[in-house]
Amino acid sequence: MSYSVLSSEHQELTPAQILELPEYQDIASRRTGLKESIQRLYGLIDHLYMHKVSNAHIHPEKLVRHEVQDVLRIDSESEYSYFVEEEIQEWVNHGPADVVRRAKESLAAHGHASVAVDTGFARVRAAYRHSLEGLTVTMRVIPREIPTPAMLDIPEQIQEHAKRRAGLICVTGPTGAGKSTFNASLLSKVNHEMNRHIYTVEDPIEYLHEEDGATSIVQREIGDHASDYSTAVANALRSKPHVILIGEILDAATAQAVLRAASTGHLVLTTFHAGSAREAVETFIAWFPPEEQEQARRRLSDVLLSVVVQKLVPRTDNVLHAVREVLVNTRNTADSIRHGNVNALHQQMQSNQEKDSITMEQSLARAVREELVSEPVARSFASDETAFHHELETFRRLDTKPASRSRFFG
Repeated sequence: MSYSVLSSEHQELTPAQILELPEYQDIASRRTGLKESIQRLYGLIDHLYMHKVSNAHIHPEKLVRHEVQDVLRIDSESEYSYFVEEEIQEWVNHGPADVVRRAKESLAAHGHASVAVDTGFARVRAAYRHSLEGLTVTMRVIPREIPTPAMLDIPEQIQEHAKRRAGLICVTGPTGAGKSTFNASLLSKVNHEMNRHIYTVEDPIEYLHEEDGATSIVQREIGDHASDYSTAVANALRSKPHVILIGEILDAATAQAVLRAASTGHLVLTTFHAGSAREAVETFIAWFPPEEQEQARRRLSDVLLSVVVQKLVPRTDNVLHAVREVLVNTRNTADSIRHGNVNALHQQMQSNQEKDSITMEQSLARAVREELVSEPVARSFASDETAFHHELETFRRLDTKPASRSRFFG
């Protein structure tokens, strides 16, 4: 069942009001035949969604920790505040068949597993792992509605890149920084505006896309529908897609598949972990063997459209705000990548030589200037405090007027 069974009109209702809805009661009634532990699991997931929790940390015999706007809080009052190890183990052994198989196989092979769990009302990405405390799990709540690029304030240039026929868009940043949401928003724009064939490969599938107009969407999950990213991408290339989403690059085979897909006339969106645009380029090239790196640099310089590095920073009103370093591939950028001069990338961005590119320190300084983020908080997220201070003083000296007060994540 799709987790979009309740409409967006219900988003502003209180948890008590949602529980009284006939639609929700119908969902809950379908669980009566399930084991009590699974009913409790689904109740927990629904509870997290209703209370706008972004992440929850569940450890056996400890009170559940909720993360709301980047702050952890102890849940000590709800019926879903405490679970024993046997219950958590039953979530793995007696949940939905596809989830059980994937979780058990991955836990046995690697000691951890990442699966999507859908209750019919809410959806989470659940990360299980064996630990000193036993079987623990972190649940990341996936919003039911895919935010638009305008809601996320995605730069216009990146939105234009999503309309291109071919090329590569890389979204990087730490875990939980909204990379998947960023790409889902771009895909949603393509879905509603472009009538393209979209092919996604994810581990696990997070956002569910419903086809609009003549758009065709294939969503595949590693483990259930494909063995690994690289073979799934090879299959995608035989399916005549216009746009390919590759959930995350974790190894050389996936990086090579990404570059091959982008080099053969497809628009590719992907994510991986990197703290800066310069680091993202270095990381991507480092996945290739030394004897192939020169060729990889040439090919990357040809197909790269943009690199986005995203962090979520607490705003002054306790709403999370997205700050981004953006590298747009221009002729100068491509030359620097091609010749392995990655240090020049940051210098070009910092000196404003490249239109539409911006460093993380510039983005943080702009957020302070617009009174969205406090200076101490912004400084704590800066990789280069000296550069941040310089950018902030430049804004103050020029008395730049705030461009917007856009809401990014709430």
